[in-house]
Order: sequence, then structure tokens, then C-alpha cells
Amino acid sequence: MVDPTEWENKSFKNDYLKNVAFELRFPSNVRIIKEYYKFQEQITENYPKYGEDLTFIGIPEEMQPPETLRTYSFMSDETQSSVKVSIDKFAYVTKQYIKYDEFKAEILWLFSIFKEIFNIKSCSRIGLRYTNVYQLKQDLDESIEIYKQLFEPFHNTNKFHYTEMFLHNIEIRRRISEEVKLSYRSQFQKNNTTKIYFHVLDFDCYIAETFSMGDYEDKLNEIHKIEKKEFLLAVTQEFMDKMEIID
Repeated sequence: MVDPTEWENKSFKNDYLKNVAFELRFPSNVRIIKEYYKFQEQITENYPKYGEDLTFIGIPEEMQPPETLRTYSFMSDETQSSVKVSIDKFAYVTKQYIKYDEFKAEILWLFSIFKEIFNIKSCSRIGLRYTNVYQLKQDLDESIEIYKQLFEPFHNTNKFHYTEMFLHNIEIRRRISEEVKLSYRSQFQKNNTTKIYFHVLDFDCYIAETFSMGDYEDKLNEIHKIEKKEFLLAVTQEFMDKMEIID
């Protein structure tokens, strides 16, 4: 088992980290619907691509159309990173995560522009999610052995042989405190196309309470620290030996 204190102040390059998502929620601000272009104008050099998504809310009755929530997305040239905003949410998602300090700096820059334009005074929820994917082998026995070498098993791997196993998923939800919640998921799955097994390790931590904008950086640091510790407890020293220390 890895000792989290040994890695507490170290940054490392994790090639198996495939997606990182940050989200802030705030009281609904309808100005965003008509003035989102003001935000776009200030970030367009870094996020030149634009798109919109519609989220359907509720079940339509008597053939009436459901309510919709429009999300405005601004993407980098390679579409590896994106900023998503709606009337009550701000999100930053990237597939090019190198280290936390750089990730946080990008969020602070983007949200400082956004909150100034739309006069965001408080938030009701802040969340951070890390998704790791480790490719295993086509052979089940070999994949199980690699899984047991690199990860602290959430699963009873003996059950993988009962049938032709193609998905085994465990999700655990923890209450860290009254306001802080953590969900983590361990998924052992077979790719139906390549026939190769892979393991997903997913951590999603959030704080659900009303707080002022002056506190959100500290709260982001808090949930990042929680998730880093949980990640280190879920992998073995052999896994960490594969990591490249950045600083």
C-alpha cells in the first residue's frame, strides 16, 4: 500500500488520467443567456471553437415540449479542453492535465473573467472529478494479475471467472463531513471491439454549501487534497513507480 504522506507535496505525471472536470454552481443568472458572448470575446484566443447543448428538464405532459437548459461550450483548437457555462453552472473539462497547479491556474483565470462579467457573488456547490483508465490485456487471467499488482482491489476477483465477465462495477459514496461528499468508482470492463480488458478508477468529490467567491479557491484545494489521498490509497507502490515526478 502507498503511504499518501510521502506524495502529499509531490506532483507526478499520470499517463492514465484521461479526463478531469471542475464545476461550480451558483444562483441562476439569466443575463448569461443574452450576454455569454462577452465571456467568449475574452477567452476566444485560447478557446476559439463554439457549440451549444440542450439539456431537457422534466417530463413533457399533454405533448407539451419539456423545459430546456442551454449550455454554451468554448473549446480549444484541439478540443482537448473546454469551458461550459449555463445560467447556473460554470465548468472546465480537460484531457490535457499535467499538474494540479497549472489546472487550477487555468480555472482561476477563466472564472475571474466570468464572475466579473456576470457579477457572481456566491456559489452553492463546487466539484472536482478525476477519471483514470488503465488498459489491461485480452486474456482475463493476465488482466486480473495486472489489476491486482497495480491496484488495491475493490472487487472479489474470484467472481470474474463465474461467467464470461464483461463488466464489474463498484461505486462507493462517502460522507467526508456534513458538506463534503466523495464518490469513487472502480470498473473492470471488457472492450467489445478490441476484446481488451481495462480498469476505470474514477473519483468525484464535491462540497454542497453556500459560500462566497473569496472561498472557492480554498475549497478547490480542499477537495483536490481529499481526492489525491483517496487515489493513492487505491493504487499500489508498483503503480506509483510508473509515475514521472514533476516537482
